[in-house]
Amino acid sequence: MQVCCVDPQPTFILPPSDIDKMKAQLALIDKFMNDIEKGEATSITFDDITNAVTVIDGIILSLDNSNDFFKIGGFKRLVPLLNCPNAEVVATTAELIADLCQNNTFCQTKALELGILSELVKQLANPIDPKVRLKSLYALSCLCRHNEESIKCLSESNAVQVLLQILHEPDEKLRTKTAFFITHLSEHENFREAFYSTDLVPTLIKLLSSEQDSSSEYLLSALENQVSRHLQSRVQSSSDEYNLLEILRTKVKLYNSEEEFQESTEYCKKLLALCFPDAKLDS
Repeated sequence: MQVCCVDPQPTFILPPSDIDKMKAQLALIDKFMNDIEKGEATSITFDDITNAVTVIDGIILSLDNSNDFFKIGGFKRLVPLLNCPNAEVVATTAELIADLCQNNTFCQTKALELGILSELVKQLANPIDPKVRLKSLYALSCLCRHNEESIKCLSESNAVQVLLQILHEPDEKLRTKTAFFITHLSEHENFREAFYSTDLVPTLIKLLSSEQDSSSEYLLSALENQVSRHLQSRVQSSSDEYNLLEILRTKVKLYNSEEEFQESTEYCKKLLALCFPDAKLDS
């Protein structure tokens, strides 16, 4: 009797899906966060959390997995991660939030519902770590982009005071990013009023009177946007008290039609036309 030997069919093992990969990283985060709560965390623990968040961010960016990340409970981990006592974990989490919420109305809405915006403002106000503040500012800008409800919530927080405080600080990169965000926010009436009442105009003019640096173009942009859209700010800017006319004339001469300062020169000329329509540029 012959026995027919049939080769078994090969078994194909499918690679884990993106959802499975994110779930695995969330499980690791839960374990490490539990170690922190029990007082058993080491520097390696924080490195491992940072790595897990970074892996999730990579999965989010490779394909549009942001909504799936919410559906598997990922958003519930974000506030605890923002309150982690390690700056690198907080900064990495803020970057993940930015990537989750950028141009994604669903994720913006869910982030608002979970109180993530107020946590980001809290981190922005924390002067301890500049990277945390930069990433928190980035996350806030992504959360507020094309989202009126986020703008409303942000206007009801202490964000305006925090942003103006940052403008006074020596970190040039952070000041530049902050001025850029202020330019965006001043497109909204409630922020224009808030900026006026908290003396944004005098703050910007004082900074512009200082030595030229990489933030100057963005400070000019913020001032031009506020002044062009808000009458009281325009009147305030033209006051002799602030000497804006001479500041602008000095800057135009400094820029001297050089290509790298083309946008700054345009902002100066727009401000001159708005605030000092009868003044001559070369006076």
